[in-house]
Amino acid sequence: MTPILERLRQLLRQFAASSAGKQARDLLERLRPYYEQMRARYQKLEPREKMLVRIAAVVLGIFVAWDLFYLPIRGWREDLDARVRAQQRELAEVQRLVDRYARLKASLVAAERRTVPGGRDFSLFSVLEHPLTQALGPGKNISISPAPEPARISPELMQFTAAVKLDDLTLEQIVSALYAMDTLPVPVTVTSMSIKRRSENPHSYDVDLTCSALQKNG
Repeated sequence: MTPILERLRQLLRQFAASSAGKQARDLLERLRPYYEQMRARYQKLEPREKMLVRIAAVVLGIFVAWDLFYLPIRGWREDLDARVRAQQRELAEVQRLVDRYARLKASLVAAERRTVPGGRDFSLFSVLEHPLTQALGPGKNISISPAPEPARISPELMQFTAAVKLDDLTLEQIVSALYAMDTLPVPVTVTSMSIKRRSENPHSYDVDLTCSALQKNG
């Protein structure tokens, strides 16, 4: 049996088990007496009249099959397809939310790995002062102004910030300062940087930085 015929048989069995199939069987039972009467009359007809009756019966059968079988089956199939498409859309939305959750969780894990040790004695000023002084050498004007209080950016994370001002640096010293902050023993991020050439010396620059560090609440 071909797949098409097997599929048609499955559809017919499903239709027979549905409410529309039960209604069709009830209708056939009610029409059975009339069928017997028409069959008796048919036997009395002439051959030509029988041929015309057969043609009419075929045409009528086509319309009956269309209304009682094809249309209900097509409607049931369209309804099933619509429900399948709706479920597919719901599954796609669930998968999108799962992927988003996974990305957010990965971002949170990465952020937690870049947090400074917990404790009330953490000082971003102390973290930055010694490495910058060591990288730039004595005599350089280094100004570090921490924010009065850390900012709470989530129930579990606090952000410490500090404004750093470095005056009269060469390009090599700027690179040394940035390298010193990048290799700190605790994760400190440079969130903004401004470099201005000094008017009195075109080979010297003033640098303004904003540094931040995250701390996870204990």
